[in-house]
Amino acid sequence: TIRAKSENGKGKLSVDMSTADWSTKSQYSSLEESEQPVMEIETSSEYRTFSANFRAPQNDDVWFLQGSISCEDPTEYTISYFEVTRQSDAEYTQDFHLQLGDQTYKQNGQLAKNEAQNFSVDPVTLTDGKGNLRFKAQIGGNHVGMARVIHHYPLLYGRNARFTIDSYSDDTVNITFNDVISRSISTFKVLPFKESSGEFSLTHGKIHTSGNGTVYGTTVIKPGKKVKIAFPRLGSD
Repeated sequence: TIRAKSENGKGKLSVDMSTADWSTKSQYSSLEESEQPVMEIETSSEYRTFSANFRAPQNDDVWFLQGSISCEDPTEYTISYFEVTRQSDAEYTQDFHLQLGDQTYKQNGQLAKNEAQNFSVDPVTLTDGKGNLRFKAQIGGNHVGMARVIHHYPLLYGRNARFTIDSYSDDTVNITFNDVISRSISTFKVLPFKESSGEFSLTHGKIHTSGNGTVYGTTVIKPGKKVKIAFPRLGSD
């Protein structure tokens, strides 16, 4: 829905919509079959409101909704209102199913406005076998919902690599590298979040202490390489 006027009599606006292409992993992409002209409108010196519908294609690579507004006549335009909403006749979310990695979490029945359902997620099953965090939602009713992953008491921070968690305990985590994700760095860097004088170590790597006293570990990233990381127990001094 758009509300607009042109300052000098009649004008013409056009709105085109499309979705980003998930397969490119770029939010600046455009899924070719999704590109559609949505509306062409004629404006006047008084505000007018226009509405139109956009239907996304049935394609698993549909991602962000995006669009453009073109001003086609040489006049000054004022747009006071622009809104994109999902079309639905239902008031509530119904049967919210979320597939995260290879696991599916289901809330059958109705969820009212701002109502939430919590699920415990095992870190081992958080990603797929290649270390990718993938999710797919199926939402009935008004087709509107939100999902978020909350990390309670994170213990380690690692960067520059894609990896899977093979197993874990209170003070140990075993991982397998899948790939390097940095274009220029092939070293995995891991830092324990908890400030503690307890033991911190990793196999096939080195432990360092920075100038400000931060302890961290490094190891070379190689696909298929397994690393065991030991860190201070939660609650230890």
